[in-house]
Amino acid sequence: MRNRVAILAAAAALSLTGATALGAVSQAAAATPGPVVVTGTVDDCADGGSPTKVSIKTSKETKADTSGVKNSNEYSVTFKKIPTTGRNATATVTCDTKDTYTQDFRIDGAPGAAKVTQTENLEP
Repeated sequence: MRNRVAILAAAAALSLTGATALGAVSQAAAATPGPVVVTGTVDDCADGGSPTKVSIKTSKETKADTSGVKNSNEYSVTFKKIPTTGRNATATVTCDTKDTYTQDFRIDGAPGAAKVTQTENLEP
């Protein structure tokens, strides 16, 4: 009889531990932020040079775009580590004359796992 009670108690404890672990895994998956696409236009540098690269840096990621910048003065980069509370960022624009300018802004995090787009137009 004691063995049966011990076995039932152990089974109950294992069930609770498994449910708790499963709940923790579900919460971790739900807490993964969605991607944030930062896009916008890029003005020429102060010396008249055409932009060739946009690089945006946060405390956790740095993303860059060269293709769109050179062709259309537009850029688009995707961040995957922006929390829902957001994160400060610095954009650096490099021009064909080697002149650069920077612009600080805040990237807002996605409220869930869905992708969001934020527009930031860059100018000296």
